[in-house]
Parts: sequence; structure tokens; C-alpha cells
Amino acid sequence: MGTREEYEAMALAAGFSVTGYEDVSRRVARTWTICARRLAKALILDREMRRLARGARNRVFILAIPRLILAYRTGAMRYGIFTLTREN
Repeated sequence: MGTREEYEAMALAAGFSVTGYEDVSRRVARTWTICARRLAKALILDREMRRLARGARNRVFILAIPRLILAYRTGAMRYGIFTLTREN
């Protein structure tokens, strides 16, 4: 994952102009709390989900959820929407 500046540079290098940017971090941050709650419920109630969670790739993702929550809460992770234009 890149920084805002890195994504702007990639857009410019691809021939776009950055005409806007909106930081929507506060509006999307709770998504990960919702995911954590749903996952916890599924792990308690669903044997198949527990089996799937033991897989290495799934386990890595599951362990990343608390980090994502913390990253949004501390501002270490941001979610932004760019508006780009391209001249033909």
C-alpha cells in the first residue's frame, strides 16, 4: 500500500491530472470492526469456518484485522478517493 503522494505520482505518470482527493477514512474505518465481530461470531457458531480459519493464508488475514483497526484509529492508515482527469 502506498501513500497519498505515491498514488498521485502514479496517476501523473500514467497521464492523469489529480483534480480532487477526499479522505474518507472515518467513514470506512468501522468496516474492520464489523468484520471482526462477524468473524468472531462465525468462528463460535460455524465448524466449517473454524476449519477454514486454520489455513495459513486465512490465519494471516484474520490476524491482520486487529492491526487494520488499530491503523485506522491511529491514523497510520488512510482511505482516500482520488478524482482524476485525462486529456486526450
